[in-house]
Order: sequence, then C-alpha cells, then structure tokens
Amino acid sequence: MHRDDSKPGGPPVPVKSRNAALLVDLCAEQIQAAISEASSDIEALSLSVLDTARHADKLIEPDRSGPGGETSAGQGPDSGPLKEAVRNASQRLQFADRLSQRLSNTAANLAALADFMQADEQPVSDEGWSAFLDAARARFTMEQERRMFDAIFGTAPSVEAVDAKQHAAGEHLLFDVEGDEPDVRG
Repeated sequence: MHRDDSKPGGPPVPVKSRNAALLVDLCAEQIQAAISEASSDIEALSLSVLDTARHADKLIEPDRSGPGGETSAGQGPDSGPLKEAVRNASQRLQFADRLSQRLSNTAANLAALADFMQADEQPVSDEGWSAFLDAARARFTMEQERRMFDAIFGTAPSVEAVDAKQHAAGEHLLFDVEGDEPDVRG
C-alpha cells in the first residue's frame, strides 16, 4: 500500500484514504455549487409568483363605483380559483427551501467526513468516530434527517425494519416528499 508521507505531525495517511477524502470533498463542493446556481433562479421564481399574486389582486379588484364605494352583487370576477392557484404555487415553492437545507447539510457532512478521513489519527478510535457522528447529527436542521440518522446508526429501529413496516402500511419510505413530518416510526 502506498502512503503519503508528506503530512507532518502524525502518521502518514494512506494514499487511497487521501484520494477517497478528496473525492468526498469534491462531492461536497459540487453540491454547494448546485445550491448556489439554483438559489437565484428559485428566488426569481418565488418573486414571479408574488408578482403574479399582486397583479391578480389588481385585476380582480371589484369596481367600487357604487354609492359609498360598495360593490353590487355579481360585479367583480370570482377571484377564488386564481388566488388558490397562486397560494398553491407559493406552497409548492417551499420544496426549494427543504431541498437546499438537506443538500447543505449533506455537503457540510461530506466536507467534515473528508477532513476526518485525512485526520492524523489513523486508524480512528471508537471515541473519535463517536464524536464525529455526534457532530454530524448536530448539523442536521430537520427532525426527519435526525430520525433517519438515528435509524441508520442504531439509535432507532433498523432502516430495513422501518422500510418494511412503512411499505406494509403503504407509507413513504424514510423521506416523505410532502413535508417534514418524521417518517421513521418505531
């Protein structure tokens, strides 16, 4: 096995480990780049939906030409369907925030893993690995992510058991695309 002896202050990190860490770091950087590229487009789309809502309100504003500014029955168009469509579009855009959070958390954990893989302590002690896992779990911002982490790393039922239970119940597996409700049920 080839070793990289250029790292001062500790035992050399095997070249394969260093290269794996570099690949993990590259993946983290690619995720961050994708988030950055998409965020301005998502923000522009959100603003467009809000502008559409404002324009729709102006278009469907009833004529207040009656005495005292009252509207006579049947004068203004029915705004319900248009307002509902704009509200639904706004709610659907919330996926971008959840997606960005999850990808940011993943990128942060990948970058931390790359650093961890190149650490001076080789092989890693059980205490070092436990501390790394604790820090990785703490980076998650959604309860759903923490529950999945717990399922995978043994503080909850196994992933296979959860998947089997959810599949039998006809539920989404681990990540629910409709919201941030906990999906790992014991």
